[in-house]
Amino acid sequence: MAWTSKPRAERIVIIGCGAAGLTAATEIIASNPDSFVMMLTGEAEPPYSRPMLSHVLAGEANHSQIYLGLGALGGEPRFDFKTDRCVEGIFPRQHQIILTNGRAITYDKLLIATGSDAAQPPIPGLDLPGVLPLMTLRNLEQIEKRLPLSRKAVVIGAGLIGLRAAYALRQRGMDVTVVELLDRVLTSVLDNRGSELVVDLLKSQNVPVQLQSKVVAIEGDQHQGVNAILLEDGTRLSCDLLLQCTGVRPALECVVNSGLATERGILVNDSLQTSHRSVYAAGDCAEPINPVTSRREILATWTQAKMQGRVAGRNLSGDEVFCSIGFAENAIGFFGIPCVTFGVTDPPKGDQFEEITFERPLEGAYQKLVIKDDHIVGAVFYKDIDGSGWINRLMRDRVNVSVVKQGILTQSREYMEFLQALQADEIRGDFQWEQSAISKLEYKKRFDGEGK
Repeated sequence: MAWTSKPRAERIVIIGCGAAGLTAATEIIASNPDSFVMMLTGEAEPPYSRPMLSHVLAGEANHSQIYLGLGALGGEPRFDFKTDRCVEGIFPRQHQIILTNGRAITYDKLLIATGSDAAQPPIPGLDLPGVLPLMTLRNLEQIEKRLPLSRKAVVIGAGLIGLRAAYALRQRGMDVTVVELLDRVLTSVLDNRGSELVVDLLKSQNVPVQLQSKVVAIEGDQHQGVNAILLEDGTRLSCDLLLQCTGVRPALECVVNSGLATERGILVNDSLQTSHRSVYAAGDCAEPINPVTSRREILATWTQAKMQGRVAGRNLSGDEVFCSIGFAENAIGFFGIPCVTFGVTDPPKGDQFEEITFERPLEGAYQKLVIKDDHIVGAVFYKDIDGSGWINRLMRDRVNVSVVKQGILTQSREYMEFLQALQADEIRGDFQWEQSAISKLEYKKRFDGEGK
């Protein structure tokens, strides 16, 4: 495929146009005037927001609000965006990718930002009409087309996508049941108590949740579509719409046989560079090391994808920027009840983590902090999210909270004075806080990675 850039321009190809790919492209064009960027997507649509799909399904937004727009990239002569371009193979040694139509594209540097696909559980009947995931704009259109023919829906999976889908269908007036294999909902986001509160909320809105329930078959025919699911214990749930929300997996089809190192995702270092120096990966398909857990992890959130896209874009532009993957951030709202979570919310048992909780049962409010080495590494705010912004800030800045940690959730006087002094520190460049008699420990402020 011919490039239309000037001969000496550095040719950068981006596979994927989600949060990571679009952010990286914007960063490259702004940072490197001697570059030409080609962004490819296998979908027919321009960039859009996947988190917005459930809002449209719920009737809380319209289709036009899904699209992200190209922003500063629109009309940029050094940027070329191609839809309906599926990548079949990547050949790092040859600096080349091959499309499914057989055409070859050469590059100087490559960013893989293919995101994730819906996981496909081995359940008979998954191919019946009316059985759909909620991962793409095409999926949304298929679900909306099915709605007039449907009265009862089952959602398999009680993760973020599944519960958002269940909420959306309930908002559209459907009878909805959620079926989950594990013993609680939102396992990647909430702890046990938070999960219990969400289940209680769903039940109060006539959305029953069946936990520890395995779907063994999907019943129906190719003409009428799905009409029921069968559980392992023999229970049969009738439905005429089934949303399969059993998790996501990194979209790695184009990486097979590329020689790039992979495990669950594409292995990257703290610069988001893969095992081949001219190839980077960012977003849901990348698997960096989480410094909090010291394990490789995929944090499949919109915020993380944008942050990684920004870092990858800078490095593809010739800078040397390191990625501290930080922590997952999730803001969820069901039936008017907000829930915000950060980082590690359900740590392994042991002396390494300290958990501080605060609950107001009459109000149904629940808050929790997870602390490691006197630094907040996780938090849960359910129903009452007051103060969550400061917790996010303390986590990001790696502030030592040893002196005030017991009074954070109750917003004690010492904690409020602590925050006031922290604000003054930013303004004046110093830190003055008169410690109370409750502790003689010194406050320590630390910024990880400062100056990189």
